[in-house]
Amino acid sequence: MFDSAEQEIPMSDIPNNIDTAKTVVDEFVGNKRQTLQSDATEQAGAQVAQEVDRLTKYYDYRERVAQDKLDNARNTLERQRKELVGVQRNILPVTEAQVRDREAILTTLTEERKRRIAEAEKFRYPAVADSLKSLGRIEVVGGMDA
Repeated sequence: MFDSAEQEIPMSDIPNNIDTAKTVVDEFVGNKRQTLQSDATEQAGAQVAQEVDRLTKYYDYRERVAQDKLDNARNTLERQRKELVGVQRNILPVTEAQVRDREAILTTLTEERKRRIAEAEKFRYPAVADSLKSLGRIEVVGGMDA
């Protein structure tokens, strides 16, 4: 993990001119931001890859089960259409509804997989921010005679 503690530029590296000092600070902050950004991106990338892998395995399993249930419902419907006669055919609307429900479940799982993976991917590239708290120097050059 990266260090978020404040760091100071050594006084010997800070010039007396305020404009030059700001340039030194900007360079220091830019280098530090780049290091932190690289570390954060690497860590986030690993975590996102792990989460995407977990989600993929989860939805592979759920979709396989849903597809098996849908196939079974379709087979049952086809068998009922061939074998049932007369009053027995009253069960067909129930089985047809079951097929539609299982198709909807499979569609929902597919859409949910895409959404959840897209949500996880949003965290792959974190942003590192910085802010200038102060830039100045007070120097006492002489004492006061009382």
